[in-house]
Amino acid sequence: MAKRGVLDHPKTLDLAGRLHICPPFAMGLLEALWHWTAKYKPSGDVTGTSPELFAASIRYAGDAAQLWNALIATRLLDQVDGRVLVHDWSQHADDAVRKYLYRAGANFADGSEPRRKQYRQSRDDGETQARQEQDSVTPQSCPPLPLPMPIPEPLPLPDKTPAPASPPPADGSFALESEMKAYLDRRFHDFRGLVHAWWRTANRCDMPWDASEQKHLKQFIAANPRITADDFDTLLMHRGQSEINPAERPRAWLATLTNYANGPLDRYGKPMSGRPEARVGARCDPDPDAPVWQAIFTAELLPDYGKLATVNEKAKLAMSLAPEHVPRDGLLEKLGEIIALRERHNQPSGKENR
Repeated sequence: MAKRGVLDHPKTLDLAGRLHICPPFAMGLLEALWHWTAKYKPSGDVTGTSPELFAASIRYAGDAAQLWNALIATRLLDQVDGRVLVHDWSQHADDAVRKYLYRAGANFADGSEPRRKQYRQSRDDGETQARQEQDSVTPQSCPPLPLPMPIPEPLPLPDKTPAPASPPPADGSFALESEMKAYLDRRFHDFRGLVHAWWRTANRCDMPWDASEQKHLKQFIAANPRITADDFDTLLMHRGQSEINPAERPRAWLATLTNYANGPLDRYGKPMSGRPEARVGARCDPDPDAPVWQAIFTAELLPDYGKLATVNEKAKLAMSLAPEHVPRDGLLEKLGEIIALRERHNQPSGKENR
């Protein structure tokens, strides 16, 4: 894909400067861009592509919007008549992409026809000389040509129309695009807020949460694409009513959360129906403030939350994320009090700063 001279090209150096990375890493991003375009956008037209989905597809861990804007600013992505095209894609595309467009009867997004790349003149010198020698032969010295054979009927080309999207398989195997959709699904933030709210009803300390918990929650969403927030909340409630250790960190039980779909389980993993007295862990009664905490935890995950200066602004943002069934009377004041307490709790003391 990448041509000779891409590493020290001014556009590559400009991209590296805008993203504050080394030029070899910038060349790797360009190679990833061209590989992704060849697989998902063979014509070179990337109009409407989500920067977050693109960044996740090429495994870019930085700011997705910054990467997308940097590619446009360096003209590695061209904006033409309201469209976004990969710069000189008709030159960077390999023969597999050209063959695909040719069989599909399509052209590149810039209007170029998908012809095969021309070989260098140095490689064609021998063939050119052979053609000249053949052209110099007189017709009298050539034997008579045989009668042409009948041309067979061409076989029909296989249908290249993609099959309609089918529901995800029951065994949990997903294609790359489905996994990315699960990764970017809003349910990730909603489910994490529910886990935080449930943890608060069962424990007095802050819930441990790092990359391992995020990984297990993403895998749970990918394996259960049709589960809703209400279903997830029911699973958490059943687990809280089971004979479990309520302080066990989420990464240890997120993968087996669906075991509680039919109700609480005892310490041996058997249903607890007929044994209502056996309750260890979270209390059975739902916490009325759980939706309020869920709204706060969901707001804290948004990138704009940290940019808000006052507690009132943060409370208004959290209020917009609260479920519709939560009464709005006094909700803003309650959110403000909880946010203020959390900020004072998270603020380091004077002894720790010494």
